[in-house]
Amino acid sequence: MNDYILLTEANYKDKYPPLGLMKISTYHKLNGDYVTYSRELLRHNKNYFAKIYITTRFSFHWRKTKELIHFYQTNYDAEILIGGIHASINPDLYEKEFGIKPNIGSLRGNIMPIFEKIKEDKFLSLYIEDINRYGIDVLPPDYSIFYNQELPFNKILKGNYLLRATKGCKRNCSFCDVKKICEGYIEKLPILPLIKYIDQNFGIKDNILFFDDNTLQSRKVDAIVFDLKEAGFTKRVEGSRKMRSCDFNQGLDLRLLDNRIIDLLNTINIKPIRFAFDDISMKDVFIDRIMSVIERGIKNISVYVLYNYKDTPQDFYERLRISVRLNSEYKCRIMSFPMKYIPNDQTDRKYVGINWKRRMIRGVQCIINGCHGIVPVDYEYFQKAFGKDTNEFLQIIQMPEKYIVNRNKRKQDIMQWKNDLQNMEEKVRMEVLNLLSNQTIYSFPSINLTKESEIRFLNHYVNEKY
Repeated sequence: MNDYILLTEANYKDKYPPLGLMKISTYHKLNGDYVTYSRELLRHNKNYFAKIYITTRFSFHWRKTKELIHFYQTNYDAEILIGGIHASINPDLYEKEFGIKPNIGSLRGNIMPIFEKIKEDKFLSLYIEDINRYGIDVLPPDYSIFYNQELPFNKILKGNYLLRATKGCKRNCSFCDVKKICEGYIEKLPILPLIKYIDQNFGIKDNILFFDDNTLQSRKVDAIVFDLKEAGFTKRVEGSRKMRSCDFNQGLDLRLLDNRIIDLLNTINIKPIRFAFDDISMKDVFIDRIMSVIERGIKNISVYVLYNYKDTPQDFYERLRISVRLNSEYKCRIMSFPMKYIPNDQTDRKYVGINWKRRMIRGVQCIINGCHGIVPVDYEYFQKAFGKDTNEFLQIIQMPEKYIVNRNKRKQDIMQWKNDLQNMEEKVRMEVLNLLSNQTIYSFPSINLTKESEIRFLNHYVNEKY
């Protein structure tokens, strides 16, 4: 008997599709089941779906995800299966809230019901041993579940093969949750058969998007690059003027780069090449490797810059400034993307790092929003947005929000704000700034403000929603 299967997630904004659900869809369609993907709260009779798969993403999606799960628990008698990033990291939270033990990490499943279908398929049969070993997790993604739906990731779906070349990471970075989700490290996953399967079933894509955790740790990087060259990611798509490009979207580990690896990567069209600059202690390594990449001809670079972890605002600014300076000196294009750290065991966005204040984080967000999420590559523009040095940066991110986002129109107000800040005694200044970091000021607080400048300084913030 063929079952009706629902794949769902909360209706949050995310530019990337749920790759795990796409693979689960392939499994159930090979099994002859009818599969529906929807972000809406669907209403059928209680027995309509045999299984409901619910994926979870990040900590700040908790409220919407909780509402979704409670809805399907209340309105259906189906077997409900919960998985994905947030549930894998916080299984106890989900089991306590819903009475359901979530699947942690990749869903392997029982491949035997679809084994004959796999043997009969000319592309799936090419890597049947991998399917036996890793199960559902290595099946090709099903693009068709999203057809005729307006979704935030439609553009990514249209133009990209969505794959993994490797899985897991051998490092143990304290801010990273990969090891909580992935057991061990897989050196190489099949690439060519999945591309051919997608071509046949969903049409040829221009580019390839990898969701690897740490590709360069693999001892089979040469074989991965060989497969990509075989698949044509060194040339234009037939009938198109565009070059086919690869994107290792999670970033490549700078620490594992040497000139041989750089030259190897340079034989395929990686656009952009992505790295991370998470800690100021990596400054010398970062500069050395980036210079090597540039000197060997790769100049389209993207850098993820973590903040609100154990860093300080000063070293966050310095990491941004280094990339902008390299842009200026080497006439390249290094795009920095600030990434705010939020532990995935949280259920909202309110986490504040040990060296940060809430208002500082909001100040950074105001600047980034004004730059459309990307740090300016032009040095002069960067200085206008983030400040000429760390002291000015600290001032900017503690200003009232209305001054940060309207600096050209509020020059006189900002000058008065700076004067009032400077004229306060250091002890009072710190007390006031700490107060402003934690609440909205509706009236004067219980701080002994005696000078006119002190009163005037607080007045800049009165009734500012925060």
